[in-house]
Amino acid sequence: MISSASVMLVGVDEILRHVVKCFLRECWGATATVVGAVDGGADAAARVWELKPDVVMIDLGLGDPPGLEVLSQLRRMLPTAGIIALGRRKTAGYRDAAAQAGADEFVVKADVSEELFPAIHRVVRTRLPQGAAA
Repeated sequence: MISSASVMLVGVDEILRHVVKCFLRECWGATATVVGAVDGGADAAARVWELKPDVVMIDLGLGDPPGLEVLSQLRRMLPTAGIIALGRRKTAGYRDAAAQAGADEFVVKADVSEELFPAIHRVVRTRLPQGAAA
């Protein structure tokens, strides 16, 4: 059980937003919540700076600016936040590019039902302050 975690969603579609909210509520109750969501990368920096979430989930399919560019900017802004990147490609090169840009975890969209929630658990365990994760 975690003491608290705030999650920001960037470019994540409405269906996945709903799934993530339900998952957090079911697993962690009121201690983990989605504090904000933006559709595009242009709005991400301002909202992330305002909210300073513990975890950011970003869809790398963002158009303008590109998802990897936004990811890199968010990592510089919030060096201690956990960042989970979502992408379409399963290639090692794409995964490596996400990691190099600052992602802690990378989840292929086709595998989201099996891999997203374990990725959230890993990010919460490794990125939140000591004692926050069980």
